[in-house]
Order: sequence, then C-alpha cells, then structure tokens
Amino acid sequence: MLADLKREGDAFDLATAERLWWQQHVPLLHVVCVNGLPMTAAADKLAQEDLSDVGILQLAGVLTPVVLFAEDPDLIRHGIAVPKWRDIRAAVGRIGDAETGMQASGTAVMGTCYGLYGVARLARAHPVATGIAAAAAGVYAYRNRARFTADTRAKLARFGTEALSPGRAVRAVRAAQARLDTG
Repeated sequence: MLADLKREGDAFDLATAERLWWQQHVPLLHVVCVNGLPMTAAADKLAQEDLSDVGILQLAGVLTPVVLFAEDPDLIRHGIAVPKWRDIRAAVGRIGDAETGMQASGTAVMGTCYGLYGVARLARAHPVATGIAAAAAGVYAYRNRARFTADTRAKLARFGTEALSPGRAVRAVRAAQARLDTG
C-alpha cells in the first residue's frame, strides 16, 4: 500500500504509517495454515512452476468464489489474479468517497429529524417557553432583516406562517413522531 501511494504521487509519513500498520492492522490479520487444504487444479498446475503460490491458490479454492488481487506474474499469466487490479482499486476509492459523502448527508438528515422531534416534544411539554423562544427568534429576524436577502425573507415568512398554522403544525409533529416511533 505504501508503495502504491508513493507510485501514485501521494505524500505520506512513513513513521506514522508504520505505527498504524503495527497497532491497527497487524492485530486484525489472521495467519492461515494451508497444510492439508485440498489441491485445486490451478494450484496443482502452478506447483510445477512456483511452489510459493500454491498456498494462496489452495486457500482461494476453499473460499471460492473469490477474486484475487495480486501482481505476481505467475498468477496473472495463469488467469488466476486480476491483471489490472489497480484500475479497480482506483474506482473503488472513488465509490468510497461518494459513499462517505452520502453517509454524511444521511447522518445530517437523521440528526435534523431527531432535533426537530426533540424540539416538538419540548414545545408540547413547555408551550409558554416555546412561545417565548419563537417570539425571540421573530424579533431577532425582524431586527436583522437587512442581512437577509429577499428570497430568504420570503422563505422565513412562509415557514413562520406554516409553523403558526395550528392544524399543520400538529400534523407535522404527529407525522414526525410516527416516523420516529416506527423507526
């Protein structure tokens, strides 16, 4: 992996990388004894050329179906390893970045939902305090209205009108409670 990073032009701190390797990765690695595993046709064929690759092929035979990412020329020549696995790794990296972004967005949405649910519960439990807080927010928005664009002012006005509509607010709170109670 460090060689990959160096070849791809990324900078890395070797001391930090070694510390991460020994403290976080090595404890997760498991050594598998391949003695006694059945010989596969590919392992038997490759045993005549390179005995060092036989164990990985025996293990791959037990774990089948499996994709083997390797740069060993013998494994690639026999069609056992994926020859251009770096392209796959690069694509997976891009997918991983997109997945991280989607996960962060989902977490933000869920956090907002739980926050709104909590506010609705507090509003129901303490209606006077909620009214005071809403009035304070309204006064703040009114006093600082010059800071808001016309579009933002329109959205705030629409939100305030919808929030103060008793039927709509009750329906929204009940719908949020139902979603959170079932989820």
